[in-house]
Amino acid sequence: MTSGQRSVCVFACEADERVASVVRDVARSEGLRVVAASTGDAPADLCIVLMSLSAVRDHEFLRIANAVCSNASVTIPVRLDEVRPEQAGEPGSPIRERNWADFSQRSGRDQEPWELLVRSNVELYDDFYDLDERTRRWELCDHDASYLLQDVKAAARAHEVLDALADDPYQRPTKVMRDYVEASTQHAHRERKRSIRNRVQTIGSTIFVVIALLLFSAFMRSFLARGSLLKESMADLETEYDPEYAALRLLQIGADEGINSDTGFYQTIDALSSIWKISELGLAEAEAGTGTQGEAVFTGDGERVFVAGAEGTVQSWVPRTAEAADNRYVSARDRFTFDATPDGALLVVADEDGLRRFDTSTWERVDLGYDGPAIESVAVSADGMRALGATEDGIVLVDLDDGTVAAKLAADSTLAVERTPDGLRALVRTDSDVQFVDGESLNPLARATIPESADCVGAIGEIGAVIWSDGRLGLLAPSADELSPIAFSTKSRPLDLAISGESVIVVTEEGGSQVVDVPTGATLARLGTSMAGVVFADATEAGLMSCGNGVTTSIYSLEGIAPGDEAPSGALVSESLECSTSDGTFAIRSDGAEKFVLTYGGKDHDYTFQGTHGERDDITAVACAYLPARYVIGTRSGGVTTYTMLQGEDGITMVSTREWDTPDGSSVEAVGWTEDGERLVVRAGGRWWTPYANSDAIGLQGIASTIKEREPAVWTKAEIESFPEDFVESMGMRVATPLPEPR
Repeated sequence: MTSGQRSVCVFACEADERVASVVRDVARSEGLRVVAASTGDAPADLCIVLMSLSAVRDHEFLRIANAVCSNASVTIPVRLDEVRPEQAGEPGSPIRERNWADFSQRSGRDQEPWELLVRSNVELYDDFYDLDERTRRWELCDHDASYLLQDVKAAARAHEVLDALADDPYQRPTKVMRDYVEASTQHAHRERKRSIRNRVQTIGSTIFVVIALLLFSAFMRSFLARGSLLKESMADLETEYDPEYAALRLLQIGADEGINSDTGFYQTIDALSSIWKISELGLAEAEAGTGTQGEAVFTGDGERVFVAGAEGTVQSWVPRTAEAADNRYVSARDRFTFDATPDGALLVVADEDGLRRFDTSTWERVDLGYDGPAIESVAVSADGMRALGATEDGIVLVDLDDGTVAAKLAADSTLAVERTPDGLRALVRTDSDVQFVDGESLNPLARATIPESADCVGAIGEIGAVIWSDGRLGLLAPSADELSPIAFSTKSRPLDLAISGESVIVVTEEGGSQVVDVPTGATLARLGTSMAGVVFADATEAGLMSCGNGVTTSIYSLEGIAPGDEAPSGALVSESLECSTSDGTFAIRSDGAEKFVLTYGGKDHDYTFQGTHGERDDITAVACAYLPARYVIGTRSGGVTTYTMLQGEDGITMVSTREWDTPDGSSVEAVGWTEDGERLVVRAGGRWWTPYANSDAIGLQGIASTIKEREPAVWTKAEIESFPEDFVESMGMRVATPLPEPR
């Protein structure tokens, strides 16, 4: 498609009209037909949407822009300032979910970037990326013919794509890509001829084929099973929503020597780049149809977690191994609330019948004789001497020695009670006044005003209280007299909130369990994606969290999800555009744009960085290391890409093992690896992030070792039985064991 055949729509809010007029002039000069967004013309081939802070504040503009973009063949939102995609509407909206071009450094007023943009063939980029990945796999596998395009039409289409992109300003085909397409064309024609010959031979030899099928039926069943697995790897595996199972299934398929999946490696990398759970509790009961789990309470070190069960029971689990340590009756009621001391030695239970404590070493029960109002939620002091309870009309501080009420505070409602490193805390509301309260003195530490009619949900952590009200989150920090807005919103009332460090876990019907960065409002991760209907969440200050759906409870670590204030001890980090190994034999340097140079084998090798996810970007930091030989590149828009280098017969091959973006769009300031090389170390926005690097996930053995280190502690019996016995044994997969009978 030539530029003269295309139409373009340039859409901008009133504040950005000057820039929009520049873009329209450039489009006309390049021979494009400029279409007004408000006309009844056919949808534009290319829709350029100018995005700025002014644009996202104009809700009517966003509404119309999303409608226009949904009709356009190709939409490119263009960032003109520090605006972020997550500010451009709810998740799933057309503008928010597109890949954005970043023109913020030049405020979009220079003509040259716009000339390049309108000359680009964005509609072909998905085809280009697909061909690029296929070419890399072909190169990686020593030009194995099974990685070529097998269909004549597909090869012809690939030729058309490369020809159309020959002069593209951003994505130009390489010689290797052209070699791949040419080899695919020749191979596809040979395969078609051979297929025709085979069909002729089959028609003439039907009887012999039937006999062969009867004699080799066992072989054919095996072949069909393998074909089924290949189909599953290509279409059915959910690397984002069920990454743990998908990775193991892909590994098994790759290890099956009769199967070649040219998407298997990159599907596996996608799975390894997703968030994995440590374990899931209650799988045996869930599989048997008897599972019931409610709220969860961790010990301070995260080595134990208590979970509410059915018929007044509390289950005790080792979260990292999913081993059930105990199962005890603690209440005669189905509904009760409980908390434990940080060491897990004391459990306090409240229900309609009163308040009682349990020594968890012997499970000796002591009824406290509490005769105050029914406690709806409870938090226990670190020393186990006092409990702070939420009641229908306020909060009460109870002495756990004799059950007497030491103090009480009246309120219309209690949003949360919690134990923090600073002591017991409560969040209460009366009319429009919300107070963050010291749970010992019952004096307010902070307060804010919200509309009386506003619905509220709250959670408490070391940073203070996080409050949801009328669709938005706010932070009530100690000593504050108003809510500080958190740039995150939800459509529905949260089902639960929990805080760990500077992260808040928000559980909603539409969004599931989302980890939100309090300082920026960015969504850091979605957890429990393979679970149906998450309703419970709990978290520790040490970074462990749980999310439950009433049947099972998944355990996650926030390491690699939430940022830290300091780099990990022993990390290898580079803050510059140059880096080399200690012996100087391997080095990387960049010009600060998209060019970089690798030095190895005593020579310099020039490269052009395609950008994270194939989008051009300025390089801001680089690093390299050995064992394995690898390098990592960070960019101005917050992209990070790491490569592992492989030595083959045809020379060095670069394999991308992780592409990651800073959740808040901050520019990358430094890059590197943890001391063991397992995780990337990235400084952006003054904070440190540690996503997995996947540097060793090359080849079946490397992938197997990487998966084995991260796989969940246990699996259901059905999942175990879906894999061959030798594979289960080699990967150390364990079936979930049932809870002991309650006592």
